[in-house]
Amino acid sequence: MVRRCLAGLFGLVFVLAGLRAAAAEPLRLTVSIPPLQGLAARLGGEGVAVSSFMNETQDPHAFSPSPRAVASLGRSALLFTVGIDFEAAVCEKIRQAFPGVEIVDVSAGLSRSPGVACSEDGHAGEAHAGHDHAGHDHGEVSDPHLWLSVPNLLHMAGRMAEALERRLPEQRQAIAANLAALRQEFEAAHADYGRRLEGLRGAVFYVYHPSFGYFARDYGLVQQAVEIDGKSPSPRQLSALIAQASAAKVRVIVVQPQFPQRSAQILSERIGGQVIAINPLSADPLGAMGQAVAALERTRGAR
Repeated sequence: MVRRCLAGLFGLVFVLAGLRAAAAEPLRLTVSIPPLQGLAARLGGEGVAVSSFMNETQDPHAFSPSPRAVASLGRSALLFTVGIDFEAAVCEKIRQAFPGVEIVDVSAGLSRSPGVACSEDGHAGEAHAGHDHAGHDHGEVSDPHLWLSVPNLLHMAGRMAEALERRLPEQRQAIAANLAALRQEFEAAHADYGRRLEGLRGAVFYVYHPSFGYFARDYGLVQQAVEIDGKSPSPRQLSALIAQASAAKVRVIVVQPQFPQRSAQILSERIGGQVIAINPLSADPLGAMGQAVAALERTRGAR
């Protein structure tokens, strides 16, 4: 009898321990791209486990997820998206196969800027307020790189926090405190970047793939693309870019690990500029923008 009682007591202890462990298990979250990963992790703290659907070296414009990768999303409670092309097909599959996964577009409510238009003579430029770029329009496109903007990141963080509070109501105060701390840090960085770039308003910088349009908008800069229609420029087009960059006194050419770099290096050599490697898909988008600020700041005396 005593043995049976003890066995029952130990069994109850193990059951209670298992229930506590289950209750303490973090909420599983998935983000579509790495720049969203850091935001979600900071907001949720120890209450969440965050994974990114694609990694920092993949090209989201050409990304094609495997069926196994899509199936893995079924283990998540939330999927945070940002309006990248590949997300549409993935979200449709998730809605059909895993209706319990909540999909939250953190870019909802943000204004999207026009994308890059390429002219017939090979010149490329981004439509930018206050700057008139002549070009042949190849169709209406919008710039999807919303996360390379501090104000946009703060908007996304707010959307994430709302979703997390719905799923983790017992952690509402902690999530709100995390959001407030993140907001204070990001607003301080935004003000710092603005001060450092104040004397460079109107400055032109080149990017192989034009990912920094919202960054340029926020600080009064002009982004120009090295690639033409998504491809490396031809020799004739590269010559036109060199002439254009020389006339604009360009000193910074940004390259990204997802794209080829040879044409950007040639352009840099011909104009006496500097090639800066920045990953627009870094899990630390604030840091990526800080790299761009530092690179542009170094060119102040060369203008």
